[in-house]
Amino acid sequence: MPPQAATGNRDELKILDNVWGEVPPRETTAIMGASGAGKTSLLNILAGRVGSNTTLSVSSDIRLNNYTVDPTDIKVRKMIAFVAQEESLMKTATPWESIYFSAKLRLPRTTTRSQLVQLTLRMLDELGLSECADTMIGGRLK
Repeated sequence: MPPQAATGNRDELKILDNVWGEVPPRETTAIMGASGAGKTSLLNILAGRVGSNTTLSVSSDIRLNNYTVDPTDIKVRKMIAFVAQEESLMKTATPWESIYFSAKLRLPRTTTRSQLVQLTLRMLDELGLSECADTMIGGRLK
């Protein structure tokens, strides 16, 4: 049974509690776990997509290069990101097109096409996707 504590007229439910981890610089890291384990909640908090509001309380100590940061700060959000696979990848796009498109949207307008191409190729290599870079991502058949 999940930990609960009375707070006024409603119960408090902890989704993630006492969670920590470290991502080495310049490394691709995977977060794995069962459905409902809190992976997406954790990534949303780290990427600054979730903050405290009237129904949700987020308490965290998030560090970037060993300095405490607020992931909801726009300067920090530009350095921390993730792509939700199910929601963001076009089924008719290739890994090359998807990574290039994401980089074009996220990087400054002054980034040249050559720089975008080089970054895309590097990301494909780091993710082990170079061999399938021109394969359609695909999706469920209906």
